[in-house]
Amino acid sequence: MKLSVLFSDHMVLQRNKPLNLWGEGEGKVCVQLNGIKYYTVCDCGRWSVVIPPMPAGGPYELIISDCISSVTLKDVMIGEVWLAAGQSNMEHSLFSSSGGLETAKKMDNPNIRLFTVPRRTEPNFKGYRWHFESVKAEDTPWQLCTEQTALHFSAVGGMFSDLLQRSENVAVGVISCNFGGTRIEAFIDKRRIFSNPKLKRLSDFCNDTLKSLDMEEYDRQCETFFKEMSGECRACNALELLNKLGVHDFARCNPIKWPNEPEAGPRWQNWPGVLYENMVKRIVPFSLGGVLWYQGESNTYAYWEYYELFKEMVQNWREDWHDELPFFTVQIAPFKYPTPQCAPLLVEQQIEAASCISGVYLISSTDIGEPDNIHPSNKQIIAERLFNAVQSIMFGNKREYSGPVAYEAYRLANKVIIKFSHADDGLFSDGEIEELYILNKDGGISPAKYEISGNTLTAWSDETLAPVGVQMGFSNYCRITLKNAAGYAAVPFRFGGL
Repeated sequence: MKLSVLFSDHMVLQRNKPLNLWGEGEGKVCVQLNGIKYYTVCDCGRWSVVIPPMPAGGPYELIISDCISSVTLKDVMIGEVWLAAGQSNMEHSLFSSSGGLETAKKMDNPNIRLFTVPRRTEPNFKGYRWHFESVKAEDTPWQLCTEQTALHFSAVGGMFSDLLQRSENVAVGVISCNFGGTRIEAFIDKRRIFSNPKLKRLSDFCNDTLKSLDMEEYDRQCETFFKEMSGECRACNALELLNKLGVHDFARCNPIKWPNEPEAGPRWQNWPGVLYENMVKRIVPFSLGGVLWYQGESNTYAYWEYYELFKEMVQNWREDWHDELPFFTVQIAPFKYPTPQCAPLLVEQQIEAASCISGVYLISSTDIGEPDNIHPSNKQIIAERLFNAVQSIMFGNKREYSGPVAYEAYRLANKVIIKFSHADDGLFSDGEIEELYILNKDGGISPAKYEISGNTLTAWSDETLAPVGVQMGFSNYCRITLKNAAGYAAVPFRFGGL
């Protein structure tokens, strides 16, 4: 009997949804949970069982047996299970987050269970060792949340689980599936990307790259890199050194000389589909409450593709899970990117995704950006907004989770009227609104005057009698003072063709 790594002691199963269990075995298989038995037969050595929805509860024993052996999993809970996925801002641990050490000390809670998918770009590689993990970089079972395990888990995922558990009073499991510095295309089945004509640039890039690669040399580079990155004591030594130095932000201290990464190729962390094949598929179709997605910074280089890629990922995962999973996606934060306006341009794509794709919700982060740190250190704010969004959307407890989002603009004489969602209790300005401009028909821009009334912003310029557009905060880093009643800053916007 062989089970997926997801099935271990202390696991959490999703309440009120069909429960998917699978593994390898011989002959007839019996799965027993809460005294009820379910039977199936192995097909070519593989089996799967779907258990009908169950309410929150536990602890239970899960007993799985075939004609040869039996496995008993203990302390199995039914509660909420959420996937925390993305790149470094979701991967960022409590250890390296502002106030993380103090927060971790409070997160000793056996009703929170944590699971980390090893970071890998090919099946036989045991996982990258460049972050400070409390366990070896190999397949790991569910861990009870303690100060130590929380410290090395996703800060956003861990703090979200703490808030959700305290609110719902059920067991909460969070699956962390992240890889720092990666692009969204790596999390999508490459076949979907290559068959989408709107993503031809990516398929052309891959084809051209493969034609130019010396595969034997490339494989040698990869094997050397993987061997060096999987050193057993690398992360342990780094963590010990950083503790001695009193440094808790890896971004500001790099005591280890990391090996050179191989050039782009099919084992590269940004290759289309590589993380989907080697990380995401390892947890499909484990039943989930939903997805927390925090990614996008690495895609600013080709921001115009993001909506199409995000749509493909959502559809891809929903088909794999056979579930219309809700996606709660975090806006990339302001940062002094080297490419002008790439951040607000990608945010536009994120807004479009939340507007056009059913079951996608945008969590704003306009007000947490740091000009010289692409990893905003205060992850507590993001965790709270994700929690508020889940409470509002999933559990009917209305909470604000976003700053004002402009959804409509129209011209009235020489003025532009902009209306906002997430501003039902009105807008206000915490200081003079910066980077608010009227767009002229000749392509120029003029600083705008403004008035605020309810959920509406009226903007105009005495220099422009016939405005054709308006924009606010449309730069990579800007302090936006327009806020809603919750105190959350508005998301950058622009409208043209008025």
